[in-house]
Amino acid sequence: MSGAAVLLLLAGCSGDSEPGTGRAAAPTAPSSLATVPSVVERTAAAVPFGAPATPVAPATPAPLAATTQAEPGGEVAVSVTGIEPVRSQGEGPGQFTGQPAVAFTLALRNVSGRAVDLDAVNVTVSYGAGDLPAQPDSGPAARPLAGALQPGQTASGVYVFLVPEEQRSRVTTVVSYDAAKPAVSFTGPVG
Repeated sequence: MSGAAVLLLLAGCSGDSEPGTGRAAAPTAPSSLATVPSVVERTAAAVPFGAPATPVAPATPAPLAATTQAEPGGEVAVSVTGIEPVRSQGEGPGQFTGQPAVAFTLALRNVSGRAVDLDAVNVTVSYGAGDLPAQPDSGPAARPLAGALQPGQTASGVYVFLVPEEQRSRVTTVVSYDAAKPAVSFTGPVG
């Protein structure tokens, strides 16, 4: 190590302290760095922290009720075949037990000529006037779709989300099975 580098390292460890406290003085940034905004400052102005997530959905959502059906892109028909109030039973980190929740039973029917990967199905739920994102519950009532859905076949899955009882007058469920295809959105009151 050169003498200049050692001197620089030692200067950074100098005994400068606040008088009478025994604590090191707070470091100051060189004036050339003090005017550069941080990455957090630059992105915070563009996307407000805590803003509700906005799901990508068709312009006109279908009503949210059992037996509602929609076909995004003409390849898969998505139906809400059941809506049931339940209590959360999730286990593991980030899960809550005994909270008010709603179980959505969804059926996907393949109306295309090719197999559809159900492992790619994504379901989100939001509620209330502010479209607050609902937390999914991974308890035993949840039975997400999985596997391959062959042409002409139908598969059902159950998705459970924590939705406060007093916020159920406006609930939106968005179902996507392929990132390159339009999502299906259902909006309405749930029990």
